[in-house]
Amino acid sequence: MAFGMQVIDRNGLTTLDTGDSTWMQVAFLSIGKGDTSSTVTFDGGSLPAGMVLKVALQILSDIPTAEKQLVPSVSINTSTRVVTVTTTSGTTTDSEQRTFPAYSAACSILILGR
Repeated sequence: MAFGMQVIDRNGLTTLDTGDSTWMQVAFLSIGKGDTSSTVTFDGGSLPAGMVLKVALQILSDIPTAEKQLVPSVSINTSTRVVTVTTTSGTTTDSEQRTFPAYSAACSILILGR
């Protein structure tokens, strides 16, 4: 059951319903290229109880073609509302058995909640 305010136009159509919720920005972080492993953490413990978090990543760096670009790993602890983003570095082998460095790209991290 939702609570809120509804605005209805003269034709009986709902134009605004505050009982619905939308995603809003709660934090903005950044993480560098993963040529060395690194981790950034957001502690959402002070956010309202029951708030759900999502993460959007924007890739910033363009890894050279001789390297493989990876996306940093993201974990969200739903009970504590802690978001952890970790870069990775290592090597990968292609279908022709050539080995390449593999790094997480530098990213901007947008944390959304509702």
